[in-house]
Amino acid sequence: MVDKSRKLLFPVEVKDQRSISDWDFQVLERAFGKGWLITPDINLVRPKSEAMSLEQFFKR
Repeated sequence: MVDKSRKLLFPVEVKDQRSISDWDFQVLERAFGKGWLITPDINLVRPKSEAMSLEQFFKR
């Protein structure tokens, strides 16, 4: 369960899978409102969240 009363800096979820579905984004956005999904090699941008490769994450 997520304690929404706590102020989190920025949620990051690491996924070791080769595909990302809308469901993965929805879970992150519903729980935290925004965030990043870190994947082996996927780069996708949505208005409230983003999936990025591990390589891209380390370049930020």
